[in-house]
Amino acid sequence: KLLRIFSLVVWVCLVAMGYLFMCFGGIICPWDQVSFFLFIIFVVYTMLPFNIRDAIVASVLTSASHTIVLSVCLSGTAVVKEHLVWQILANVIIFICGNLAG
Repeated sequence: KLLRIFSLVVWVCLVAMGYLFMCFGGIICPWDQVSFFLFIIFVVYTMLPFNIRDAIVASVLTSASHTIVLSVCLSGTAVVKEHLVWQILANVIIFICGNLAG
């Protein structure tokens, strides 16, 4: 029971770190922190003692939250919207591949 709570705390800390790096790193780009969030997905599947159902839920939440937060943050910028859609879609494909590999 305590191990599961500790794993959840580690996952939340990693996700919070990713958002802190993204929000306080200066100019936000469509590829910001994609590699770090992919690392979080890798950690969830391989290093944290989650069962497979919990690992899938945590990884999907990680991917979806990054995509939603990045889309909302970038929707108010002067980036061409068509290019933004394609770049966000590329991020989604990367996250899907990471989840399938996990």
